[in-house]
Amino acid sequence: MAVRQSIVPIPIVAGVLVTLLIAFVLTTMTGPDTTPLTIEAILALIDGLPWPALWFAAAYGYGGLVASRLQEFTPSTPANAKFDHLAAMAIGVAILLALSHLLARLGAFQLFGTLLAWLILLVGIVLAAFWLRRASVSDPAPIPDPTLLNPHPPLFSPRHALLLAAPALTVLVVASLSAPGLLWSTEFSGYDVLSYHLQLPAEWLDRGRMMPLEHNVYSFFPGFMEAAYYHLAVLRGDAVTAAVSAQLLHAGMALLAAIMTGRAAHASLTGTTLGEAHWQADPTALMIAGVLVIGTPWVLVTGSLAYNEMSVVLMMATGLFLLARPAREMAAWKIGAIIGLIAAVAVGAKLTAIGFVAAPLGVLLLWQLPRAAWFKAVLAGSIVGLIVLCPWLIDNAQQSGNPVFPFATDSLGLAHWSEEQARTWNEAHQITAPIGERMMHAWNEFGRFGIGGPPIENEPWKPQWLILPWLALAGGILFAIKNGSRRTAQLTIIVLIQLIFWIGFTHIKSRFMLPAVVPLSILTTLGVVALIGAARPAIRTTLRFVIAALLLLWCLPSVLILAKESGGAPAAYLGMTDVLTGEALSDAQRRELGRSAVPSIYLNHLLPDDAHVLLIGQAAPFYLRGSFTYTTVWDRGPLEELARTSPNEPDRWFRALREMGYTHVYVDRTMLRVWHRSGWLAESLEPDHLLEVLETHLNLIQNWPAGSRLYRINQRDAALMEKDRLIRESIPAGEADPVTVQSRVPTLKSLHRDHPDQRHPASHAIRSALARHRRSDPATDAIHPPHVQTARGLTQVRFR
Repeated sequence: MAVRQSIVPIPIVAGVLVTLLIAFVLTTMTGPDTTPLTIEAILALIDGLPWPALWFAAAYGYGGLVASRLQEFTPSTPANAKFDHLAAMAIGVAILLALSHLLARLGAFQLFGTLLAWLILLVGIVLAAFWLRRASVSDPAPIPDPTLLNPHPPLFSPRHALLLAAPALTVLVVASLSAPGLLWSTEFSGYDVLSYHLQLPAEWLDRGRMMPLEHNVYSFFPGFMEAAYYHLAVLRGDAVTAAVSAQLLHAGMALLAAIMTGRAAHASLTGTTLGEAHWQADPTALMIAGVLVIGTPWVLVTGSLAYNEMSVVLMMATGLFLLARPAREMAAWKIGAIIGLIAAVAVGAKLTAIGFVAAPLGVLLLWQLPRAAWFKAVLAGSIVGLIVLCPWLIDNAQQSGNPVFPFATDSLGLAHWSEEQARTWNEAHQITAPIGERMMHAWNEFGRFGIGGPPIENEPWKPQWLILPWLALAGGILFAIKNGSRRTAQLTIIVLIQLIFWIGFTHIKSRFMLPAVVPLSILTTLGVVALIGAARPAIRTTLRFVIAALLLLWCLPSVLILAKESGGAPAAYLGMTDVLTGEALSDAQRRELGRSAVPSIYLNHLLPDDAHVLLIGQAAPFYLRGSFTYTTVWDRGPLEELARTSPNEPDRWFRALREMGYTHVYVDRTMLRVWHRSGWLAESLEPDHLLEVLETHLNLIQNWPAGSRLYRINQRDAALMEKDRLIRESIPAGEADPVTVQSRVPTLKSLHRDHPDQRHPASHAIRSALARHRRSDPATDAIHPPHVQTARGLTQVRFR
């Protein structure tokens, strides 16, 4: 039976129209005092999208080298089944991530200017053109009869997915266009992005290569996604300018992960892993699983940030897809090698993937292969995986003496840390709670996350899993009853491995379980397909509308979640990265915003050119330009060391800092108290004592309502003190916006009891100030969107 194809792609047209309508509505949510930023969003998309598009095109080219050789072909194999475009893209992402990481570690991206950074993309794009041309001249393969349980016509085609997933896709794109560090309260407004995901590429850009940095412990992680962001920053000449491109790159991986999950679901039913002609037989499973993934709010929240989660989810989906029937279609060493690559890249992107991706895929690989093939597969996978991770291990070993630092410090060495630092890190990253408490925590974070009352008052509590775990449980049971238990058992074991690792070796935070979205969506899809197969033909039309309605409903909660972000103004920062650095502002706006709400603007533009600022309690300096020094809470800076060695001689501290070249000290008082309360702050920096010392020995020149202060390091002569007093008195008075404390460490739940308002502290002030300038003098004070901003040659002298 031939599958009927619609002549007019009505679902595609409808999907595009729905997407545009939702996007327009979201871009108008800028708060009561500001105007819609629809144009700014379009310009930010035009400015940011070409770079990740080129990156994905190059990935497709490199992936084609592997995808074209994975399958064992016979003379009867259809011609156009010899190349799988989607598999090539997914595998190519793994290859290009590994290649970017290697070149970044070697410092090759910035050799000869940006020549090599461009050359890597151009070679991949040339290869992509070759694969596309090869596919275009292949003989068409017949579309086989449907083989999905019963020979019924398919309920859906892939084009329906665009219509049903339109709300979720719109959220993904619109959120990705916002300036990083201002959206998603459950992620503390993207604090991790500002502290290392994008901050580290900015520092590597200054230094000329990817390297471990003693002031930021996260630079000792493998950082495969950060290497890709560094690649984009090299291409664009500036990390802040490349920020939206980085978010769109990660969003693209979320979309590809959803597509590959759909293919894995279909392969689970048909037993076919390569060849587009096969999944076209009945793409119902492909569409259902893909929409489930892209509509899960956790995918959209993390996917729209410059995180690393979506590369891990993509590797999980690609591995499950390739492992559907490897024994029949690929040699053991080939499948072992490609799974080794995928697993290693997942671990390189996020170390917890060793339990969420590598271990499950390894178990499934052995399950699928005969025992006689185990040795070849495991050997090939181990060799490839070790080669992929070697640059990180070698670089860490050379820098610290410990290839896996900051882990295994007891056996492999402390590197530059003290025993106190290692102990603080280990206590904060190890599980000590009894098993009963862990299970209850797992229930709250996975079984009912965002549903019902929060376990801790005022914590970020939103239904970002929806009811996917329960749908997967029901789907797995239904499919096992109707069609046998082998595939259900495999997927269930994968989820159990992930759960055991999550409960036993992580902080049991909801986001960490994201790789499980792949097997959970597949299990749900299997149950739906089993229901379809058992239904009478007379009710299949009704099923079509019911399933479509439910999938559309699945994608709507993310729109509501986004609409409530940032105090109901989620679009207030669309295309405004240059606003937060102050580069797109007029002098009047810099003075108003810098003094009233946004410290980064003040530090960038209202300090002398020779200022060198020591940041205390500020570990997320992404928007800062100029010369400054910072450390994460786990690392130690010059003031900690001075306070430790001379605890009762503060005059000596500041004399030493002046001799080191520091001119100012910036203190985030709120974060210091949080770190101290959590037991992570250096013992020598007790917050109340430190603040008293600063007030006594330094000149306060700026005090922000959100809890930050700026001091000048100098001799306390009368003239300077009078000048500082006049500066402070000239600052316009304004209401203090509710303080939002952002922290990457999930155990800071107590903060949200004290500060339930999840808005960024500058949110209201920025919106109000910009609105006032637009109303008063739109011709001279208009904001220039980032798309017209170019690299200004501003030197970012980071921690030396």
